[in-house]
Amino acid sequence: MKHKHFFGTSVHDAMQRARYKMGEEIFLIESKPVTIAGNSSSGLIQITVGIPEMNRSKSRSNSLRTPTKKPPNPKAEFSEYLNQFSDELYTPAINRHKPKKQLPKKNTGNTNDEETPGIDDLMKLLLSCGISSDHIPLISDEIKHRAKDGITDLENLQNIICNMFDSGAPQKFLKTKSQRIIALLGPTGVGKTSVTMKMAGNKQFFNGKKTAIISTDTYRIAGSESLKLFSELVDIPFLEMKHSEDLSQKIDTLQDYDVILIDTPGRSPLFPNYYSELENYFANDTRIEKLVVLSAAADLEDIFLSSALYTLLKPSGLVITKLDETSRTGKLVSIQNGIGLPILFVSEGQSIPLDLAPISGSYIWKKIQNSL
Repeated sequence: MKHKHFFGTSVHDAMQRARYKMGEEIFLIESKPVTIAGNSSSGLIQITVGIPEMNRSKSRSNSLRTPTKKPPNPKAEFSEYLNQFSDELYTPAINRHKPKKQLPKKNTGNTNDEETPGIDDLMKLLLSCGISSDHIPLISDEIKHRAKDGITDLENLQNIICNMFDSGAPQKFLKTKSQRIIALLGPTGVGKTSVTMKMAGNKQFFNGKKTAIISTDTYRIAGSESLKLFSELVDIPFLEMKHSEDLSQKIDTLQDYDVILIDTPGRSPLFPNYYSELENYFANDTRIEKLVVLSAAADLEDIFLSSALYTLLKPSGLVITKLDETSRTGKLVSIQNGIGLPILFVSEGQSIPLDLAPISGSYIWKKIQNSL
């Protein structure tokens, strides 16, 4: 019996692809998540299908009339998947699945209308959705400052939140035409490697520019293996750096590439000499931009503690991951205001290269509103 491998976003999706290519008579032998260096959170399913002898006979008879094609290997299937879904990759899950809860209606004097909460009630709700008590008075004062007849406090709050995240900073960051060398910094476990994969794997993220990856993770055993395997799957250059002095040299070898993503090692910010180690990576190369990756699932105080060290390296902005792992999305308001850096991108979900997109004020508001 002959068998082949196919990829999809689910078993059903992969079977449809297999039937399209091999016919209706195929049958499923095995299905499993795509695993990259032991991590099964790639968001893809690999299936193995069996091809009956009847189909094999047809293939042999057809081969008398047409040249025999070499069967695709898993890497080819994966690359084909990325090409076929380039439009979908540009519409990540955070934009595909919008919260459906609607704004309460404004009180117009009709007893059938739903009355909106006042400022005090809103501030209590904001505390419950994760916004720091330090930022509550600032928001309350801004709502009072915006107060006008016919506009509710809730509508003013919506405008404040949306304007906060709709500054255009992500678009400005992505539109730079010169070569981009971007280092992803952050504590261990926040998802820097996943963010690197999502940026590199989505061909639309940097408008189709040629991308390469450098790994500086020399601490974990096989720390760069997942990136190496991923780079092979999507057919982009991958370099591994052993010593901090080698970074500029590695970058110079990739001068023909428009975007170079640097995955840095994750360590606790309290680890002795960790700042000095990071500083050594970038001290002699001013071309490198930095983005700090932080987890929305972490405690707000721990987020501030982690970010304090990284802000000394003058990063351009923040990437917030694991937005799907917290019910207190209001934290993002306090993260941006407390750290003083714009949130550029957010990640909600584990699918690679899906689930990473520029931040949207309307989306963050809907997430906050959903928990009010």
